[in-house]
Amino acid sequence: MTEPITMTLNGVAVDVSNVEFNLTIMHGRSGVTDPPTASSAQLVIRGAAGPVMEMSDVLTITSHSQPRFAGKISDITVSFIGTNPPMAITTVLAMGNLASLGLVDVGGSGYAEQTARQRVETILAASQVTYLNGGDPNITLKAVAALDAVATTAWDGISAVATQTGATFFDDPDGRVVFEDYGNRGLTTFEGVWSAQTTTWATTLGDWASFPTETTSTTLDSGGVVFTPTWTKTLEPLINDITVGYGTELTIQQTDSASITAYGRREYVLNTEIKTIDDATTRAANIITAQANPLWNLGQISILVHELDATQITAVMKLISGSLVIVNDLPAMGPYEEYEGIVEGWSDSYSGGNHTLTLSISDPRFSYQTLKWVDVLPALTWGEVDAAAQWFEIVSNNDLVGA
Repeated sequence: MTEPITMTLNGVAVDVSNVEFNLTIMHGRSGVTDPPTASSAQLVIRGAAGPVMEMSDVLTITSHSQPRFAGKISDITVSFIGTNPPMAITTVLAMGNLASLGLVDVGGSGYAEQTARQRVETILAASQVTYLNGGDPNITLKAVAALDAVATTAWDGISAVATQTGATFFDDPDGRVVFEDYGNRGLTTFEGVWSAQTTTWATTLGDWASFPTETTSTTLDSGGVVFTPTWTKTLEPLINDITVGYGTELTIQQTDSASITAYGRREYVLNTEIKTIDDATTRAANIITAQANPLWNLGQISILVHELDATQITAVMKLISGSLVIVNDLPAMGPYEEYEGIVEGWSDSYSGGNHTLTLSISDPRFSYQTLKWVDVLPALTWGEVDAAAQWFEIVSNNDLVGA
């Protein structure tokens, strides 16, 4: 099932129905340990017919009634192939609004003592972008005095908060910059936890009605939707000896002795602006929980959107970074026949009427989001539960049954 792509330039609809083009859209990152990247859209137009585009024009792209990209044109290249007459090949690159954070300086006058969410709010508010702030409201970051302050780009500012507190950031298909604490991953929105609300009603971001609290997931049938699933397991992201700096030149260390015995000591030092020992201890424990042991990872899966029915298309086109997906009916000889993962990034490829959606997914344990009671499979009985299972280690139903 295919549907025309719609585009706007500076808010005005552009007719591309008779234009021959290829389009690639990229969002998010390839893996959970990779740094965030700005979204991009590359449009390759064959022939002279096509919209006239200029640098910094605002480009939006929609497909199947779902937004796919919003950003500004940053590069235009025109080349020619053939003779009598030559055919023009125009390549247009647009970058998502996250890229603009690299053009804004913040922090030159220091910061007050703030929660992680408040620090992110300070940085993004100065960046003049539309955003959703899902920073942790419970981690306290120490003050940075004006005399000690060093101005950085807004990108570097929120990147530091993300690394120090356990979070990521990306721009969504609507063009909003999203900061997402790992504890909120898989939620429909990042403001959905009642206990996380620390602002007054007058200053709460967004519309309260848009803040659902439940975790939602999308199930993908690998038999008809996904092709070439590839499993990998690597020691590269493994950390079993972590030292977290906090406060005024203080440190806290945590180790996993079993992991050290099995894989050797793999050390990591994380210097932070976290203020208290309790928050630093929690951060260290989360890293050990997430990365002390190698995990099977499904990596990338590709979906032939043009072969799906309307219901399936609606489901997959709503997936963005941070979405929870379940891939079932995987080959029995692999580590799992069903895999629960979190979308780290995704790409659209449109060519010749075909549309391929590729998802980069990670094991939720990298993000230490434990399984919620309401998400336990209804058919599961107590007799099937692994007797050695500990709830704080249970991320997926696979863990609960000892798969």
